[in-house]
Amino acid sequence: MLYAISGTLLIETQKGRWLVPTNRAVWLPAKQEHTVVMRSHCKVRSLLIKTNTTSTALPNKSYVINVTPLLKELILASTLLPIDYEKDKHANLLVGLLLEELKRHNSLNLLLPWPQDARYHNICEYLIHHPFDSRPMGQWANELHISTKTFERQFVQLTGISFGKWRQQARLLYSVEALNEGLPITEIALNYGYSSHSAYSAAFKAFFGQRPSEFINDKHTA
Repeated sequence: MLYAISGTLLIETQKGRWLVPTNRAVWLPAKQEHTVVMRSHCKVRSLLIKTNTTSTALPNKSYVINVTPLLKELILASTLLPIDYEKDKHANLLVGLLLEELKRHNSLNLLLPWPQDARYHNICEYLIHHPFDSRPMGQWANELHISTKTFERQFVQLTGISFGKWRQQARLLYSVEALNEGLPITEIALNYGYSSHSAYSAAFKAFFGQRPSEFINDKHTA
């Protein structure tokens, strides 16, 4: 479990990329190959949790959760425990409550599917760094010397979603980092390919269920 006290974490797995902003945590199951990139000034705490017991029962998949004030304090306290804490009654109670809190939190929609095919990987990498680029799919298909229909079909096979949906999802997810850094929402909207503050806010709310200001200030949602 990696908890971002501040800053934004980027977790890369074979399935895709997870954006983990301040006050969120990501769970990575055992044997999940991953890369951790600290994209801004980060403070992070990590926990190693045994999942081979019935009392743990955490999912065998990666996910991101909000960290409530209670969960934050439990994580911070747990990182100070010795490895052989089992003999300490208070430590056992603390860890038991931590595990219960982890099991009751809902996952957040912060995964960006990522194509493994090098051609599509390069296009997606470009769009991450140039989110304002709004060239239609047909032009990207021409870059690969294939038809638009073939491009779309292959992209869906590789990511599970359409190219248009992926591009919007990428813009919204990576814009969270800019929100996390306190940039003005209008500036973020224009930098990430939206025509106005209102257009960006509407798309953000449709995807995350919250307005940008609500999302970044959400300290208490379980």
